[in-house]
Amino acid sequence: MGFLVSLALNTWLNPRLFLYDALSEHADAGELHALRKEGGWQVYALSGLLSLLHLVPVVNLLAPVYMGLAFGHYALARVQAVRGSVA
Repeated sequence: MGFLVSLALNTWLNPRLFLYDALSEHADAGELHALRKEGGWQVYALSGLLSLLHLVPVVNLLAPVYMGLAFGHYALARVQAVRGSVA
């Protein structure tokens, strides 16, 4: 039960934290809100896979770094795609 609760909380909370962290200086509030809404299963799949790193001993020390890099890359690519399609 603890395994599932930990995995579910990490999968749900990490996208909120890391998307905001990645886009706080690069996107406005509307873009951040739109990215959270349209991300859907892709964001949660990425978060779920990376949340498994938190359960591996020793690897869990660097898991937040990997998650930050992955979400930063994903979020900035999505903002660039949205801005490119509008302009």
